[in-house]
Parts: sequence; structure tokens; C-alpha cells
Amino acid sequence: MATRRTFEEVKFSAMGTTAHVLVTEPAPHFGVDWAQERVARLEARWSRFDPESEVSRLNASSGMPMPVSSDTTLLLQRASAACELTNGRFNPFVGNAIAHLGYDTTFTQIATRELDRLSEARDPQPVPPATVTINHEANVVSYSPQVSFDPGGIGKGLAADLVVEELIASGAGGALVSLGGDLRVAGQPPSHITWNIEVNEPGVDGAGGHVIALTAGAVATSTNARRTWLAGGTQHHHIIDATTGASAASNISLVTVVAGAGWWAEAAATAIMCGQVADHMPPNLSALIVDSTGAVHVHGQMKDHLAPRRSPEGVAS
Repeated sequence: MATRRTFEEVKFSAMGTTAHVLVTEPAPHFGVDWAQERVARLEARWSRFDPESEVSRLNASSGMPMPVSSDTTLLLQRASAACELTNGRFNPFVGNAIAHLGYDTTFTQIATRELDRLSEARDPQPVPPATVTINHEANVVSYSPQVSFDPGGIGKGLAADLVVEELIASGAGGALVSLGGDLRVAGQPPSHITWNIEVNEPGVDGAGGHVIALTAGAVATSTNARRTWLAGGTQHHHIIDATTGASAASNISLVTVVAGAGWWAEAAATAIMCGQVADHMPPNLSALIVDSTGAVHVHGQMKDHLAPRRSPEGVAS
């Protein structure tokens, strides 16, 4: 019989998506309430839609060095590393490009405003290379003035990493943090031996029915079926190909990546959506890819992670 452990669980809105936090055997003062507050602090630092956030102020700094929190220093370090590891297929400096296509405010506002306000999307242009300078000791950072940083998915992945790691360090028996399609787990789940993560994207043929079993690590899902909008008579989505400045054109509908950390799983999933061949990614990554016909392809050790459907308890989607 599976071991049952005490746990706390909460779902809430954060970072433009639905957050799901589950903590088994939480330490005093470090349960789901603490986790929700921690996510809110990260969002306040990283939102490109809040003019007072550190990211917005960096984007407005014209390339001048600026002191930031250690969280933002780490985010820029991880984002720059991911760009290098994927040979630029993942590029976090596409903020101007995505704004030019019409995604210049929160997606909730885009979804509700009149279409004629989105009728003048500018012609896409390739994203220029970015030079990032980071003083880790002083937490002072800068980057090229001609680019704009968009934390997007990598911010969600790193936020999941930070909150899970801090919960475990506080003494929790286990933790799961999911921010939309970006999820990190560690420690013991409420029951079963593994954390069971369901891949289920409405409207993507072949995406349903898969359960990924993990003892620890991260899962990130990227798809062009969500966050779409009409601008200039053209349908756009939020995954930007930096080589063109336009929404990535691909025969892939969905990518789910398993990796050791959320920031890297997210970057790898985005890189594959932008044309990185999964078999040519760095090692220690596993991928499930659904193409435009609904056919499913697995790469790396993904077969070892796939499990049959189980009871809803302990399953996160």
C-alpha cells in the first residue's frame, strides 16, 4: 500500500497563468502561504508589464548598469546560459519583437480588447545579439540597449526551481510548484513513490493521455496552441524565433521536456519549438514532441519517464 503523507495544496493566479503548489509535511511557517507570497515577490521583480519591476526598469535603462536583487541577477545568468547552450534558439531578449507583434500588455487585456487595436502589428525584424554584463558580487547587471528582456517562460521555470528548493531547504518532506507549463518537484509526494505529471493540452492532438513519473526534477511544456492573437490580419503566438522576430514557424505543436531544473527544461522546450533538433540538444534532457499531424515522438530517456495513467491524487497537469 502506498505511503500517505500530510500535505498542503493551493492553486492561484500568478505570472499570467495558474499556479499550483503542493507541500508534503511542510515546516512551520514554510507552507503554501509562504510559497504563494514568494511567487508574488518574484512576479513583482520580473513582470515586463509592471513599469516598477526590475525587469521593466532594466529594459528602460538604455544599457546602463543597474543594481537588482539576487533573484534577478540569477535570472539573467540562467537566461544568458540557456541562450548560449541552445546556440540562440532560445533567446530571452525578444521583448521588443513580441511587443511589435501586438503582445505589449498582459494576455488577459489582449484577449479582451478590440481587434482593430491590433490591426497595425509592425513587420518583424531579426533580434539583434545581446551582450550581458553581470557583477555577481554587487548584483549589478546590464545588457545591450537595443534589446528588451522578456523573462516569459524561463522566469516561470526559475521561479518554480527557487520556491521548491527553498521549501525543501526549510525542512519540507516534498514540494511541487507548477506555473502554467513549467513545473519542478523534489522530495516525497503525498502518496505513491513518484510525482506523476499529466501532459494534457486541449486542442493539441496527441498531447493527452501521457503521464510523466518523476522522483525529482522539472517538466516544461511549450505549445503554439496557447497565447495566440490576431494582429495585422495574421495569427501570432508567443513563441518568438529570434532569427526572424516573428512567431516560430514549425511543424511541431507541442514539446514537453524533462530536465533537472525548470529554467533549463523551459529553455530547451522553447528551443525545440524554434527549430532546435531534439537529438542535438545537450545531454541529460528528455523530450516528448507532438507534431502537427498529432504523431508523438520521444527523445532521450523520455520512455523511462512515461507511466500509465494513475489515480488523480499526486498528479499535476
